[in-house]
Amino acid sequence: MDGTSSNSMAQPMASMSGSQVSSFPVVSPGQEQVADQPPLVDSFSVADPLSVADSPQVADRDATTSHDKVVPRSGTVILKSTGSRKRKNKDDDDYEPTTKSRRTHQNSRRVGSTSRASTFSSATGSSSTSQTTELKSLPEPHGQPAVWSEKRASLCDALPYFKAHQGSVYMRDLYAYGMLIDGEVGIRDHFSSQLIITSIGGGRVKDASGKMVRTEDQDEKGKAYRALRNTIGRVIVMIGGANNRLFPVQPPHYYNVLGHWRIDAMWQEKTHDGITFWKIRLQYNNLSSRSWIAPRGASRIEAGEFEVGEYTCEEITCPTCNTSSKKMFEHGWTCLTKECPQFFQFEKAFEDGQTLDSLVYSQDFLRERTAYKEEAEEDEAPCPIVPPLPKYDDNSLGSEERFKQGIVCPECGCCNSRRQWDGWYCVNCNYALKMPIKAIPLEQINNENKTVKMSDQHHHDIVRIVYHIEGYEITIYLIPGEYEHSRTVEWETKEFIEKIANLNEKDKQEAEKKAKQNAKQKVKEKTDEEREMEKANNKHGYVGFVARLRPTSKGIYTRAGGLDDLYKDLQNADMGLERRAARNRDQKIEELTSHFSANFGAPYKFGVVVKDSVGFHSAPKAIMETWLRLTWGANLVVQKMQAFLEARKNELIPDGIIPKEFQPFNEELVLGYFEKSKISAHDDGEKELGPTVASLSLGSPSLMKFMPKKGKNIGEAYDMTYKSREPMLSIDLRHGDMLVMHGAQIQQLYNHSVDPKGIHRFALTCRRIIKETIPDAKQRELSEIDGKIPEEWDAVEYNGVLDRFQQKTTGEVVDLADVIPANNSS
Repeated sequence: MDGTSSNSMAQPMASMSGSQVSSFPVVSPGQEQVADQPPLVDSFSVADPLSVADSPQVADRDATTSHDKVVPRSGTVILKSTGSRKRKNKDDDDYEPTTKSRRTHQNSRRVGSTSRASTFSSATGSSSTSQTTELKSLPEPHGQPAVWSEKRASLCDALPYFKAHQGSVYMRDLYAYGMLIDGEVGIRDHFSSQLIITSIGGGRVKDASGKMVRTEDQDEKGKAYRALRNTIGRVIVMIGGANNRLFPVQPPHYYNVLGHWRIDAMWQEKTHDGITFWKIRLQYNNLSSRSWIAPRGASRIEAGEFEVGEYTCEEITCPTCNTSSKKMFEHGWTCLTKECPQFFQFEKAFEDGQTLDSLVYSQDFLRERTAYKEEAEEDEAPCPIVPPLPKYDDNSLGSEERFKQGIVCPECGCCNSRRQWDGWYCVNCNYALKMPIKAIPLEQINNENKTVKMSDQHHHDIVRIVYHIEGYEITIYLIPGEYEHSRTVEWETKEFIEKIANLNEKDKQEAEKKAKQNAKQKVKEKTDEEREMEKANNKHGYVGFVARLRPTSKGIYTRAGGLDDLYKDLQNADMGLERRAARNRDQKIEELTSHFSANFGAPYKFGVVVKDSVGFHSAPKAIMETWLRLTWGANLVVQKMQAFLEARKNELIPDGIIPKEFQPFNEELVLGYFEKSKISAHDDGEKELGPTVASLSLGSPSLMKFMPKKGKNIGEAYDMTYKSREPMLSIDLRHGDMLVMHGAQIQQLYNHSVDPKGIHRFALTCRRIIKETIPDAKQRELSEIDGKIPEEWDAVEYNGVLDRFQQKTTGEVVDLADVIPANNSS
């Protein structure tokens, strides 16, 4: 039940016991404290990668409290709950002495006693013993979660308090908002309707059997540790995963929101082999109301439900370090201050075969409950379990980032990502929330394109060529291939390896990191003369080119039937845009693309599977108009570059590397972008594709980058082994720009990414699908049929110099409205 992040952590921590401060050793003086908790905006999450999916659940919305700092006799800082008082800033001097209670309850019966029917024997799950109860044998839950999901991406999309797609703690500005418990269950983890005790992630690796084992101490540098520490005494939302073997009832769904819980305490423990690690205790926020995860029909004792003051765990002051610690283990008391020589030392000897890993928590510790005030300050109110549905305001257009977030279905509680362009459709019931994007004002698009500051940047190995024709500026970048000779970086040389041979592993990593930083800095400091000399010495060939065609005449945009009208037509067209699986398709951990897509013409697998492709014979007018424009642009630059290369033919441009002729397109992929949507680094290198790719940008501006792939001997040597490398080329794309990539080896050697910079954008990309490379006969036939250009459109061409559509045979100007068949006039 490993409840937090993969950043390593280690140190002692604090808790609350009613209005008193209990004596868990806590954060050392001088460590950072965070003041007011900010509103939810975005996230940072770190945690052990989850090998399986997880699940969310719901609880009542109770008040939170603030916490101040208290310094006990030892000087250790303890975070203390102070009811409705506001938090103090880290510079506030508000110290007061600690108090403690030694009351213990006379009744020490075990939680989840087996004296009752075995139906409730797993009502309080604990990993102190080798519990192997299967979920199917667990009791039914008392209720149902108000929020749930079967897929993690939908969970993270829909919930503002949990956006950790790979971690288990969601945090913002070093405060925790949501936490997932699933996957690995740590020593002494506990899971019941009022109490959760879990281990903090990090410092573990898989052993030979595949089991996650701890190999190093946890420290206090991890962000998850600091966020959880800052959130002690405050409300967060807990989510339970069906894979957690301590789940006290049968989980109704894969991810189940457990409700509002308070972080009650954090402390350090030690494994039998001396590894220290963090534990965290959370208490259900509304003790006066039964949680839905209590077993149906169970008594409160069987469900592990107790009242404040009914049990109190004794606190004892350590005679060595003078700090207090709770007597939390049945085996006896131990000091929980890591710096103390008596840390995790027990006076009582262990029996044969027992180790520190055999320890179990005492019943007083498991049954003790902390008192919190039910009313919270306004700035400390917890996130609502069910977030409100999105709605327009006077200034919204519907393509803002918040409208791409998921929703919780108001009818069944299922979390839903926004998959369709026009709104949300619940995957569990028939609920639909349609919220189409309003017409984007051209004034706003024009303003974005004028004000967003971007410019082209290219490496000195790239050749830049500029042409001007009537109505267009054409900028072409000749893209280099790999260097002819190998290159070695400093940290891979024999001298460097021998130099650091006697250092410990941490210092070796630091030395290598410093060497890489120095190499990167030297690249930035190169003079033009040094770059030219390097260019002359490092021989390489050219493998293709990237060209941008930018309109220079205002009329190309504004005339009737111009680019502005094309942008409007695309907004009105029903293209079936939707987000598709980017990774782990149809699995619990499926991740969706950031953008929306639809395919026309021959079927094409764009990194992810585009299930359906609409044949060109049924494509909207805007799709076919774009095909005409991109066919003209791509053919033009291929012809111009062929003439350029023929005139300058030499050994650096080998024959056959850059194709001489343009192959007509038979496929068109449409991508739609909301605000802050993007495409991460990828290539268009599928074997089914021809050597030319052309794209038209409409709407908000974007920045396209080309990066050498890992291990390719291109660009700077210092990042050759990096997965994410520095870009060789950055191209500024504005409304109406066309981009052409020509040369198959560009896709083999480089990745490219696109980062839009505004509110709304379309990118329409044409390719040539080589049907002979498709192994399936039916798919080949479908490619032939759907990729065929209808006769009425094949008879027309776009003339960019004159900015008009015309008959191929006569040159007569054509109104595209006269070309459109009745069945695809949208």
